[in-house]
Amino acid sequence: MPELRVLESAEITTLLPWKKQEHRYLGVYLENIIRRVDGHGLEAIHVHAKNAYSVKITAAELQQHKYMLAYAIDDEAITRRHKGPLILMRDLSAVSIDDIHELNVVINLVWFVESIDINCGITH
Repeated sequence: MPELRVLESAEITTLLPWKKQEHRYLGVYLENIIRRVDGHGLEAIHVHAKNAYSVKITAAELQQHKYMLAYAIDDEAITRRHKGPLILMRDLSAVSIDDIHELNVVINLVWFVESIDINCGITH
């Protein structure tokens, strides 16, 4: 967590499918993390959660949507009780309330984030 907090932070105010109202999230955009680790040639990232859920997000998807690794909600640290301490999310304010639960919207949202693997196409 200390390593994340030294990176440029950002805010998103949005509704998430598992919340009943909009909240303000503070975190770091994935593009900043990828840049920090020299993600040149990025092909995809794999985000793994503590509950064994994982997703693969391609470079094209990362260009289409700005994903955030959020660590605070409404100025409070995200606790385990609230699906934290880290949540992979994106701004869903442009998604209609009728579509917010659709699979293509929520599939890459990850709570209980434990690790992120960055695949830059380099093989050894």
